[in-house]
Amino acid sequence: MNRNYKVVDVFSKEHFLGNPVAVVLDGEGLKDDEMQAIARWINLSETTFVMRSTDA
Repeated sequence: MNRNYKVVDVFSKEHFLGNPVAVVLDGEGLKDDEMQAIARWINLSETTFVMRSTDA
């Protein structure tokens, strides 16, 4: 399975002083266990998945 992701430095304006967060850019269609496996593989305490809005 190939998914695009970025590691983003948040909560600081200075590089490498914030908290790293993984953002999976194409999380659409992933099941809970697949998201958990990806988060474990990335090995960051915070991993988010971008999906389409369920609101109209």
